Amino acid sequence: MKVKLSISLAFIFLIFSSCQKKEFSNPFDPTSPNYEPPSVKFTSAPAENETISSSTVTFTWEGNSDINLFRYSLVGYKGNDSIVYQYWTLWSKSKSVTFDYLDDLTYVFKLQTRYEDRPEIAEIKRSFKVDGIKGPTLKFFKLKNDVLTGNEFNIEVWLEDVQGFKSGSFKVKFDNSALRFVTPQKGRFPQDNRLDQVVVPDFGVQKVIDEANNKGEVEITTGVMLSSSSLPTDPPYLNGSGDIVVLRFRTLKTGQYSLDFGNVNILDYNGNQITLQQTKKAIVNVK
Repeated sequence: MKVKLSISLAFIFLIFSSCQKKEFSNPFDPTSPNYEPPSVKFTSAPAENETISSSTVTFTWEGNSDINLFRYSLVGYKGNDSIVYQYWTLWSKSKSVTFDYLDDLTYVFKLQTRYEDRPEIAEIKRSFKVDGIKGPTLKFFKLKNDVLTGNEFNIEVWLEDVQGFKSGSFKVKFDNSALRFVTPQKGRFPQDNRLDQVVVPDFGVQKVIDEANNKGEVEITTGVMLSSSSLPTDPPYLNGSGDIVVLRFRTLKTGQYSLDFGNVNILDYNGNQITLQQTKKAIVNVK
């Protein structure tokens, strides 16, 4: 009887020890000597500091286990200003994301991972630059705008890689059942180059605003000239890229809508028309 009891106890001890050893060697248990902290790597992404020629980019990744959770964010940098294109997402099992309508900026994509029910977080990031719009042309900034119903937002009209800009005119077409044009203002590009700017028609007249909203299009003519702050060496025209007009709209209802250019006519300082590349529309997501 004692022999049987000893054998039974030894068997139980062996099973218990085996379970303990198995549990203790769990690579996802922080108390285990074989613990592996959470990690993640990109399987498809732009190279570090790569310049891509598309306004769309895709990231894919994988973690070091099947219990990894992931979240990510995307921030663009315009000079000294940072612009959040994607706030931190919720934790999920997703292993890919595609961003579209990206503006020509430098970006930092951050990706974090953790184990389910574990607080420890690992992070990787990737810097890249978008050069998706080739000039000379006009472009919108931002190309994609997320706005709440009833709110106002600004969208900039940029000259992109234009040499010798003196004057020009263009239309911006919009869905007047969903968007209401509020007002324009001068861009910073002429001011940064110490030039004066004229914008017509007179949008201080309510009739002009009403007419634009009735038509679903706003037509603007603008030109630049030397100012009292100009230096003797300053040219009376613009070279390069920058915003020339900022348009303000108010949203009326939910949905996805577009802003499109029309009747674009850009002239250089000799009065010659500048040949432009095809313009891109902007998207407005109203929530």
